[in-house]
Amino acid sequence: QVMRLVKENWNPEWLEDKSPDSKYLMSFQFLVTNQDPATALQLERMIEKENFEKALNHLDQLIQLHPYQRMWLDLRSKIYYQLGETIKFQTDYIKSRSLKNEFLGVIEVTAFGL
Repeated sequence: QVMRLVKENWNPEWLEDKSPDSKYLMSFQFLVTNQDPATALQLERMIEKENFEKALNHLDQLIQLHPYQRMWLDLRSKIYYQLGETIKFQTDYIKSRSLKNEFLGVIEVTAFGL
């Protein structure tokens, strides 16, 4: 059903600056309720308070659960940059940029109240 909805509602604007003649990957994530250890807002607050270890622990879990979500890689690279961990920063940054070029998008399907 999800793929049918994507096809029915397709909009070429979703490509943004990507070539319409290329092939791209899409990721489908099926979640039951909110299983994420922390939300993006909570993580931003941890980073602002320089609670880097706690934020990194949550981000490691999120990246393991959602390996194609660039947002988590971007946040983790931000922490590594602030900590001066250049190689880890560059690794996450490069992976995030690569995902941006390879992926058209991530479609999340969440079931609530189960």
